[in-house]
Amino acid sequence: MTSTPYNVAKDFEAGLDVVYGKFSSRETGARSRYHISCNENHFLRPVRIVSQCLVTHRQANGLNSEWDEHFFIMQQVSGQMRLASNASTGMLRANDMVLLDSCSAYEYLNARSSETVLVPFHFDFVESRRNLFASCGQRIDGSAGVGKVLATTLSSLLNLGDTPCEADRRAMLDAVRVLLSRVLDQAPAEAPSGGRGLLAMAEQIVLRDLADPALSPDAIADAIGLSRRQLYRLFAEQGTTPSSWLWRMRLAEAHARIVSTEWSGVSLTQIAFDVGFNDMAHFSRLYRAQFGTAPRDMRRRHACPAAR
Repeated sequence: MTSTPYNVAKDFEAGLDVVYGKFSSRETGARSRYHISCNENHFLRPVRIVSQCLVTHRQANGLNSEWDEHFFIMQQVSGQMRLASNASTGMLRANDMVLLDSCSAYEYLNARSSETVLVPFHFDFVESRRNLFASCGQRIDGSAGVGKVLATTLSSLLNLGDTPCEADRRAMLDAVRVLLSRVLDQAPAEAPSGGRGLLAMAEQIVLRDLADPALSPDAIADAIGLSRRQLYRLFAEQGTTPSSWLWRMRLAEAHARIVSTEWSGVSLTQIAFDVGFNDMAHFSRLYRAQFGTAPRDMRRRHACPAAR
């Protein structure tokens, strides 16, 4: 009888999936290990992660739906971790922090023992979503200036032994909000991740509200804190327009469902309706133009043999 070796990376993935969503991980040495602890009784709902000799990739749009309206402050408690995103790649050292949005992809690498803590906040916690997304993925220096004060304040709150009363909780959260706003205000006006972060946020909003036929470029602009002109300029940099991009998003989601056997029992009309089309002829015409064949023929092509 043979036994299957214990796979630290796969077990780590499973632990993260329970708390957050889809991750992939691999071991980088024989001393790989991890520990995840969630404190649901703390008013900040922190999650502490100790890991070693692991490379972990967070999939884009892979988090559970409960995090759709949240961002995270990740603070390095001890050790070092290399964080890579579309925005940048950098090393986090003790007390350094980074803001993580809920929809982008990130990669975490720690060669030695590393302890981090993640604290979730709702988007409404900050005044400017645009500044927030422009700063996501960028290292916040926890050793000097307002970054040091924010790191110290956050550490103090996370180490509270007693649960504060409601009035004290509000005062503590207000202190974090003021410090975080100051950090965001000091970020470069044209942060490298700005456009990518805003596009990721727009994509998240569209995927959430895809079934709403009233979803429009103006609604997207309002949701991410841009004017109509700024939104069109953002998409012009990608070589498209908000309207064209929105229709492609709807069609891409419809296509994914049409070719999936999991949706084989759902009518094409219902799929079209669920992604924001209220005219089947219009949907079929755009789908054929995008994918070169009619929705019905595409479904037939991808049907499993037993269903043909």
